[in-house]
Amino acid sequence: LGRRGKVQAAAYIPVVTLFLLMVVTNFVLGVGHSSMVGYAMVVVIAGVLIGTRPAVGAVVLSALSYLAAGWAQMHNLLPYALSAEDTVSLDTVSIFLGLTTIVAFSWISRHEVGGMFRRERELVLQLESHRVALEQRIAERTTDLKRRVAQLEAAAQVSREAAGIRDVGVLLETVSRILMERLGASHVNVFLVNDRRTHAVLQASSSMAGKRLVEQGYKQRIGARDVVGYVAETGKPVAVSDTEGGLPVIRAFPDTRSEMGLPLVVRGEILGVLDVHSDKVAAFSTEDVEAMQPMADQVALAIENARLLEASQRALRELESLYGRQVREAWRERVEVYRYTGVDVVEESPSAELPLQLGADVETVRGPVVVEEEEGRRLVAPILLRGQKLGAIVLRQEEGVEPWTSEELALLNEIGVQIGLALENARLLEETQRRAEREQMLGEMTARLTRSLDMGTMLRAAVRELAKLPNVTEVAVHVGPPS
Repeated sequence: LGRRGKVQAAAYIPVVTLFLLMVVTNFVLGVGHSSMVGYAMVVVIAGVLIGTRPAVGAVVLSALSYLAAGWAQMHNLLPYALSAEDTVSLDTVSIFLGLTTIVAFSWISRHEVGGMFRRERELVLQLESHRVALEQRIAERTTDLKRRVAQLEAAAQVSREAAGIRDVGVLLETVSRILMERLGASHVNVFLVNDRRTHAVLQASSSMAGKRLVEQGYKQRIGARDVVGYVAETGKPVAVSDTEGGLPVIRAFPDTRSEMGLPLVVRGEILGVLDVHSDKVAAFSTEDVEAMQPMADQVALAIENARLLEASQRALRELESLYGRQVREAWRERVEVYRYTGVDVVEESPSAELPLQLGADVETVRGPVVVEEEEGRRLVAPILLRGQKLGAIVLRQEEGVEPWTSEELALLNEIGVQIGLALENARLLEETQRRAEREQMLGEMTARLTRSLDMGTMLRAAVRELAKLPNVTEVAVHVGPPS
């Protein structure tokens, strides 16, 4: 029963057996000193094998059994006690057997208890080993979790910052600084591939050593046997340590013990490499590379967007410059002056002294200008078209009249802008109409010339059509070698 796990049930068997043996002995041989010794053995064995409460129960049952046997013997229901000689012999044998039984049970109890203690110690050692291993795993998982949280926070901050930055240089400096702060890296560098795709040029760095290399124009050859060269050539991320075999780390950073290279790829094109350094051995794992690569992809996309924006702004500036030159050329040929006389609007002939007559140099006016004069004041406001000055509006006030307010000046400035737009629209309409008329005239001339196959008829028709052109007083057509 003990081997099957029923230890308590097994402990009751010797106690109950000895108690029944004593009861039978009392009723067969009578009550004597041996009975007291036997009952004492029952109580001791119960206390040793089972516990205090069973021992108290054994005392109560033994006392009741002894009293019952003594009462029966006093009423001649049982034989009288043995003689003194028999009692001594029987008591001696009983005490010897009882003590032997107690010693045996004590040895068995100590053996079982000792085995139990040994098993308990082994179990405690196993539990302690499991506890230490579990604490170590929890610490490792906590460290990994903190690292993942730092990586996610870095990726989120990089995404937020990159979304609002339009300058490539500022973007790269910001990315390197954020990653160094969030990841606890010793150096974070950003390399971009040059136009010839022969080298990866260091564009930004988070450390002072890296910034000095940026000023020196540090670059690494694509395909070189190092992290940046390998990543720039293959477009595959890699993490290495200088204590391991494989790709060496960059020796330009002497405190580097581990290095991680992440490709900056957009639509299959390698833009550069995000290079992260640590002063700890084997600081980057495969899981770190997999967790950081999506952030590198976001950085690459932000770089591409910033580049496209810069190219668009540059093209827009060139277009605006070209359009401004065209506008200036178009309006330079048209100089017209209109004046309100108090009764009607009359056109005046332009002259070289026009700016002086207006009260200000039109070419230098960029906003409403008030010019004080002896008999009052003049207000000159430019007529603007997308930053280009087409002319000026001149207003005159008599002396003693309240000067123009800031609201009136702002209104006049806006009127100048609207007049500029209206004039440009009118000019474009006139130009379109002239172009349409020329195309129509050319079409009609071509149709008339192709009606006849006779050379003379065709030439006469050409002369007649050319004579219809505006501002033409004489037309001559010569066919043949020049004289």
